[in-house]
Amino acid sequence: MSSLDMETIKENTLTAQFKAETSSIHDGLDKAIMTKRPFSSIERYALFLQVQLAFHITVAPLYHDKRFQDCIAGLAGMQRLDAVYDDLCDLSFKQQADEIRKQYADKHTFSFEQGLAWLYVVEGSNLGAEYLLKAAKRIDLSETFGARHLAPAEQGRGAAWQQFSNSINKTELDDLQRKNALIAAQQAFSFVRELVDKTFA
Repeated sequence: MSSLDMETIKENTLTAQFKAETSSIHDGLDKAIMTKRPFSSIERYALFLQVQLAFHITVAPLYHDKRFQDCIAGLAGMQRLDAVYDDLCDLSFKQQADEIRKQYADKHTFSFEQGLAWLYVVEGSNLGAEYLLKAAKRIDLSETFGARHLAPAEQGRGAAWQQFSNSINKTELDDLQRKNALIAAQQAFSFVRELVDKTFA
């Protein structure tokens, strides 16, 4: 197989299409978060954690859904919900964390292709967490206190992402499912943007 053929296959993978279709909204979200200065103080960082917690609670059922466990090896172990919750508790925001858990639990249902898209967004966020962890350390947080959810996977961020993306790229979707998946990825980023705007208002 020629290198050109390999490039064509790469461009047609589900993760490549997710990236292409969400690049604009993803960039906008990143900029919106950083304009809120989430690492300027513990209080503002706690708001960032509340956004994270709401998002992770929303996607939590996917990690225990057999449809996704069957095609993504080790999926349950990738979940960071408990780590985000513990981060908020570390900083004495347990009451807020419990309220968010009640507010966002079991509010979404996902088709198979929608679930793949939302998992892509939440797992992809761990790739950029290396920069966020460095920022968290500047306000005296660490992988064991306050910034647990930003810690890399045991095998490293890159390797974990490669394993995850290889798994979802092997799933078979028809044209309509793929279209719905791309829409769902955009919706996932929009959901997080709404959380940011609401929480930091």
